Amino acid sequence: MPPSTFPELKMASSDVRCPRGLTLLELMITLALLALLAGLAAPQLTGMVRSVRAQSEMEGFIGTLQLARAEAIRTGWTVSVCGSSDGRGCSGLPDVWEQGWLAFVDANANRAPDPGETILQIAPRLTSSDTLRSNQRLLAISFNREGWAVGVPAGTRLVLQTSPSQHAATRCLSVAPSGRLILQTGRSDPMHCP
Repeated sequence: MPPSTFPELKMASSDVRCPRGLTLLELMITLALLALLAGLAAPQLTGMVRSVRAQSEMEGFIGTLQLARAEAIRTGWTVSVCGSSDGRGCSGLPDVWEQGWLAFVDANANRAPDPGETILQIAPRLTSSDTLRSNQRLLAISFNREGWAVGVPAGTRLVLQTSPSQHAATRCLSVAPSGRLILQTGRSDPMHCP
């Protein structure tokens, strides 16, 4: 073996230093940057959570109306959806939709569940302090065997307002006499969804 052209380097073991962990200064700078980023992101996250919650609540209500309409068409019976705080009967008060609602086969079309009429779905109150109100002070929404919304005036709209109020999270549901449902958001249609 030829002799090495490089002299052997010998280092004392005490001269080798391996970095371990972070210094206190590095840690403090990292934590300060994280706090700054969290402070910037928190308001956006809160607004997004509020908007997702409103969308979920309104989709639950729309799902109940779609079920009622489909059941009315399928069975030929009138099916109604009314505000209900106890899940057994209609509240009898307009604009208490945020307290919950129920869908039922309304054989006598009186917009109230009577003994012997089938309750199709019970929805509990909204989990937040959001409100769901109509511009027509509706007691109930009923669908006939053709799927028409019986007794619902043209221009009927239910508005879900978040608490605290956030325009972009507002959801508006237009219910046409034909039974058609149109969902709008405060962001997508500020003229018609306050």
